Amino acid sequence: MGDGNGMHEGGFKISSHSFTKADNKFLCKLLFDMYHIEANVLTELRKDKNKKNTKQLYYIRIYKHSVPRFYSIIKAFLLPSCDYKFRFIN
Repeated sequence: MGDGNGMHEGGFKISSHSFTKADNKFLCKLLFDMYHIEANVLTELRKDKNKKNTKQLYYIRIYKHSVPRFYSIIKAFLLPSCDYKFRFIN
């Protein structure tokens, strides 16, 4: 149950790096339309294993004010060992 973590400023990062930018935007729209959870797509630059090429990857950040709602929806599906990922919820 990896693929996400709480961010120090209070948002939540979903590690959706394997999806395209368009796919991530679509997922953000679904989160808002279905659950009123506000999120956006951010870019992360990563070097390949040879450290020669840089790849642009995208992930979803859930806004701080939407994290409690997100947590309330998914908490029934979380393993207890993953609860710490929401330690930044106010």
